This record gives sequence, C-alpha cells and structure tokens, in this order.
Amino acid sequence: MDEARVAITSAFDRIVAARDASRADAASRIRRAAIALAIMGLTTTFLIIYGWRSMSNAAKENGKLADQLGPA
Repeated sequence: MDEARVAITSAFDRIVAARDASRADAASRIRRAAIALAIMGLTTTFLIIYGWRSMSNAAKENGKLADQLGPA
C-alpha cells in the first residue's frame, strides 16, 4: 500500500510540476505578445501622425503655390 501511495504522490508531483511549467510558459508568451502588440500600436500611431503631418504640409504648400499663380 505504501508503494502505491508513493507512486501516486510521485505521479501527482510530476503532473503539478508540468502544469506549473506550462502556466509559466503561457504567461511568458502572453507577456511577449503584449509587448509586440504595444510596439506595433506605437509604430502605427507614429506612421499615422507622420502621414497626416506630411499631407497637411503638402496641402499648405499647394495652397501657397495656388495663391502665387493667382485666380484661375
């Protein structure tokens, strides 16, 4: 009976250790994915702002050039 109890306890300990390792791996993957998502979000925001400012500057320049040409 003691041998069975030791075998069951050993198997249970291995299962718990595997579960804990799996949870730690999942947490690490989630953390890395969150960091990657934040970087992608910041990059996208930067590109949108940069594009918006470039278009705005181009529109202003076009307006100035149109004013220099005079009325159509």
